[in-house]
Parts: sequence; C-alpha cells; structure tokens
Amino acid sequence: MKFRILLAVVAVIGVACAGYFYVLPLRRAAEAPPELVASTYRGMVVRGRLEPVTGVIHLGAFTEAGNVTIGRMFVEAGDTVREGQVLAELGNTPALQARVIASEAEVELARRKLAQTRQPYRAGAAAALQAAIETRRIDVTVAQDQVTRSHGLADGFRAKADKVRDAGTLARAQAELAQAEANMKALTDVSPTEVAVAEAEVARAEANLAASKAAAELSLLRAPLAGEIIKVDLRPGEPLAGGAVLQLADMAHVKIVAEVDERLIDRVRVGDLAKVKVRGGISTIGAQVTKIGRLVISTHRMPLDAATGRGGRFIEVELAPKGREGLPRVAGLELSVAFDAATSAE
Repeated sequence: MKFRILLAVVAVIGVACAGYFYVLPLRRAAEAPPELVASTYRGMVVRGRLEPVTGVIHLGAFTEAGNVTIGRMFVEAGDTVREGQVLAELGNTPALQARVIASEAEVELARRKLAQTRQPYRAGAAAALQAAIETRRIDVTVAQDQVTRSHGLADGFRAKADKVRDAGTLARAQAELAQAEANMKALTDVSPTEVAVAEAEVARAEANLAASKAAAELSLLRAPLAGEIIKVDLRPGEPLAGGAVLQLADMAHVKIVAEVDERLIDRVRVGDLAKVKVRGGISTIGAQVTKIGRLVISTHRMPLDAATGRGGRFIEVELAPKGREGLPRVAGLELSVAFDAATSAE
C-alpha cells in the first residue's frame, strides 16, 4: 500500500515538473522585452477562430404582451434557410393574426358606412327624381314659348285672357320645377360634417389594421439573411425572456480572426500570407491578411502552443481564407494561424 502511494506521489511530481519545464519557455518568451520577442519569433503561430463575415446573428423577438412563450419552431440547428423565411412564431401569434382579421373587417365596415354617408339614397329614387326634373323643365320651356306667342297677339279681351292664362301656366310649371329640384336636393344633400366623421372612422380603422399587422409580424421570427441555423436557444413552451431565440450565421462566407500579441503587431501587414489549420489537425489552407484591428483585447487563457503564451493582450487580425478545404462549417472553431509578417502576397 505504501509502495503504491509512493508511486503516485512520484508520478504527480513528474507531471508537475514536465509541465513546468514545458510552460516555462513560453512564459519567458511572453514576458520577454519587445526587442527579444522580435528576434525570438521568426514565424508567428497564434490562436485564431473561424467566423462568418456577417457575424453570428442572435435572433430575438419583441411583443407588447407579457409572459409570452415560444409557440412553434420551424427549424433545427444545421438547417439552411433563405432570407425572409419564417423560423419560429410566438405563442400569441394566432391571437395576433385573428386580431388582423377582425381589423380588416372593421376597415371594410367603416368604408361601407362612408359610402352610405356620401350616398344615403338609392340610385333608382334619384333617377326618378331627375326624370321628374327634366319633365318640369320641358313644361317650363313650353309655357315660356306660349307666353311669348301670347305677347305677340293684338290687344283685346281674348288676347288679355290668353296672356293671363299662359302666365299662370308658366308660373305653375316653374313652381313644379322648383319643387322637383328641392326634392332632389333633399334626397341627395349630405352633411359635410357627417362625411368628415365617416372618413375619420375609416382612417382610424385603417390605422388599427396597420398596428395589428405590425404586431403580428413582430411575433414571427424571420431570417434577415440566407444562412444556417447554428443553435436553437429556446424551445416551444419556453418563456421569452428577452434573450436570443436562435442563432443564425452565413457560413458560406467566412473569415479567420487571428489573435496577435500586441508586441508583435508591428510585424503584421495587410497582404501578409499565413497557413491555417484546425487545432490538432494536419491539413492546412492558405490565408491572407485583409484587416488589422485597432483595439487591444485582454485575455486570461493559456494556449501552450501559441505565441500569445498565457494570454495577455492581443489585437484581432482578419484573414481571408483561400478555399474552404479542411474548414468545417462551425462558427467560432478554434484554429492555429502560422504566418510570417515579413512575407506578403507581393
């Protein structure tokens, strides 16, 4: 028993010593002064990661109602989707869509009321009154002609009687015409105030319909771009707490982000070439520097096989891969980037 314990202690001490002597050179290199670093690193090997050019999109949802859950999920991780495709809907989507239907009915009702306000009579009644007006106008014309002929007769008892009779006929015809026109006006006259009120009701109904459609649309999660679903964060029945429902990325267009120690960044130039491989992999692909970051990022990781040593401070350098062979379609995949800042595409 004591012998086994002794062997275990010796093994632990051996592993600790091996780790110490393995990490020590990297620590010394990472903590070395800049001039020594420049001469130590002939070709930089740094940590990198694979990212979509457009980034990973964390799709969320908004609703005015509280305590809303996910209703239906139409996709799974790994699915390819097109721009505008519905990916999921909230639990209150059916109610919001029913509200849209009700709002459409309210708009139709308001429009019909407006049409009735503008024309509160039947077309047949108006046509009959218009025909009566035309008849009365003809009667007036005939009576006027008769009066004109009467005035052309010689003076005498009979002529005077004809003039009086014809004048009375004209007056009666004019009165009947005025009565017919008054009947038409009474039938077709519409209050401007009533029309304005009806028009306002139509505008209000249309505004409610637009708001209902907007609320229903917000309850649907649509893909903002074509890509792949890389993670589903919520499932049907789970509450919407303001976080992401799912994550989407366009993995057909990717970039490589290398983490270059801030003391080595002056060796990197846009156009520099590099070799990239999955950590632990064998095959490599070429890449070229396209952008150098302008922000120093602190990290406390300890990558034992990277020039960043135990972490420290680094600057993100973006590279464009030359081909996709050997690069899985995985956002955030950790890579090893080896490049010489003195070698460029020129």
